[in-house]
Amino acid sequence: MKLKKPKLEDVKEDRIRELVRYLICKKTGLIYSTYSRSELTFEIIKLIKCDVSDIDSVFSIMHRLGLHICIDLCSPFNIDGSTNYNIIKFAQMRGYVTDEEVEDFHRRKWAYDYPDEEDLK
Repeated sequence: MKLKKPKLEDVKEDRIRELVRYLICKKTGLIYSTYSRSELTFEIIKLIKCDVSDIDSVFSIMHRLGLHICIDLCSPFNIDGSTNYNIIKFAQMRGYVTDEEVEDFHRRKWAYDYPDEEDLK
């Protein structure tokens, strides 16, 4: 059985919401609030199993939803001139996450980045 590849008209905001919420609320291990286009491409392919050629459809929808407003020019990962997107800012702007989910993200990130530090509450 062949899976249907996402076309621009097939990618709905609910699918984008699901992808973004996964990155913020469910992804474990090393997590980021800022993603380059190539990092987002990797995560999207991993989640929806599409081809690289189909990624433009997903990014077109994300840009139409305002991803381009959430560019992070101050990211320490912006060393090669690539565009980095603040995925939490995008999710908050679109109403995909609650304040509690964002706080939980930051707690999990802190715990991963500083495993020997006490939990600061």
